[in-house]
Amino acid sequence: MNETPSDLKFLDSHEWVKVDDNTVIVGISDHAQNKLGEVVFVELPAIGDEFVSGDEAAVVGNCKSCI
Repeated sequence: MNETPSDLKFLDSHEWVKVDDNTVIVGISDHAQNKLGEVVFVELPAIGDEFVSGDEAAVVGNCKSCI
């Protein structure tokens, strides 16, 4: 059985966050990775961009949404 690190905070939408001093690291759960399939692009914010709760900070595109 996989253990979830105690320093990760999960959202219902399968993203997680880890706060380390003034840095926030984000990721997606194993479940979300398996559902996404092949990732074809990732859009990331510029260094120094600031966000507030609820802002979209990144976009991940997969082949399931390719036309």
